[in-house]
Amino acid sequence: IFGGGNDANVSDFANKLGDATDTGTSTICGAINQTINNYMTAYPSTPIGIISPAPWIDNGFRTTNQGNRLAQFCDKLEQIAKIQGIPYLDLYHTSGLRPENEADRTITYYTDGKHPNDLGQEVISTKICQFILTFAL
Repeated sequence: IFGGGNDANVSDFANKLGDATDTGTSTICGAINQTINNYMTAYPSTPIGIISPAPWIDNGFRTTNQGNRLAQFCDKLEQIAKIQGIPYLDLYHTSGLRPENEADRTITYYTDGKHPNDLGQEVISTKICQFILTFAL
């Protein structure tokens, strides 16, 4: 499951995020847990993992802005992965993409500073492939 920054870009985020142990679909965390539980019920022997979104240029989503909404969302994704007992890949902190650096952003992101371009996708695809190879089959 590859998380997206849009999940943290909702109005009233603080009230909608919820807790990593939530169930149901009234919070973002609950909906993620419900999705994982549905998947595991439908495909009990198929490995599953969670991948966090990469950082964005938006001030509320930069890795240099501690405790921002995207950082909070990624923290919850990691907590959910631990609770669910599934692997987690943290692209938010370890992607190697640095949208807050103009030179890096220019070569690895589209002009919106949110979506990695072809080079940016190549950078993270290597990490994603390595992550998937760690799954026990």
